[in-house]
Amino acid sequence: MALAGLLALGTPGVAPAQFAVNPVIVQVAASDEAADALIRIDNESDGPMQFRVYVMDFDQYVDGDHAFEEPGASPRSCAARVDFAPSALMVPAGQRGLVQVRLRPGPGSSTCWSMVFVETPSISATGVRINQRIGVKLYGLSSNAGPEGTLTHAEAQSVGDSVDVSFRFSNPGDWPVRPEGAVEIRDLTGAVVTTVPVPSFSVLPLRERLVRVAIPAADLVSGRYLAVPILDFGAEFLAGAQVDFRLAD
Repeated sequence: MALAGLLALGTPGVAPAQFAVNPVIVQVAASDEAADALIRIDNESDGPMQFRVYVMDFDQYVDGDHAFEEPGASPRSCAARVDFAPSALMVPAGQRGLVQVRLRPGPGSSTCWSMVFVETPSISATGVRINQRIGVKLYGLSSNAGPEGTLTHAEAQSVGDSVDVSFRFSNPGDWPVRPEGAVEIRDLTGAVVTTVPVPSFSVLPLRERLVRVAIPAADLVSGRYLAVPILDFGAEFLAGAQVDFRLAD
């Protein structure tokens, strides 16, 4: 699974961050031993960049937005089990720095999660000093779980020059999942008329996400259809739903 996540703090008009961080998801299976991972920081600017590294807890709302808390505030926090070094580093222009992250074994059998932030100060176009940061999601996965999920509350309606299809993906399990797939528009014979991809999105354990997809109405003639979202979320089966709608003349 992959996730690109730039979480920039500042004001409108700030230039994009001139650094890259990989990977942006670290998943560690439950074990009796500590697990190590390397975070790579590439300085893509023309000068040296100073970075600091720190941990926070996070949650994710149904619309996909993130909320952040102090480390250890969440009952599912990994923060007390995370060690990393260095916590500050200078990376010359065009070069790479490395941060070693270690997740120690923890009590209990539930999945934990926290965010490791890589942050650098920057200057906006107006000369205001701001910070830009990229978050690496860190998961300590439960050993007695697996990916679970289901699609619920599908709706479809014609709005202007598009058909808006929305659905909720619920994750009742104890592993984070990252569904992706497509919405198929079928006629009443079951034939696929058009297909629109659904980019991957993240869903934490015991959370749900609301997903909206716009289908160009120009691809359809007037009549009745079925909207069929189908998602692969890493299990041995796909999640699917269907909802009918009418496109008027």
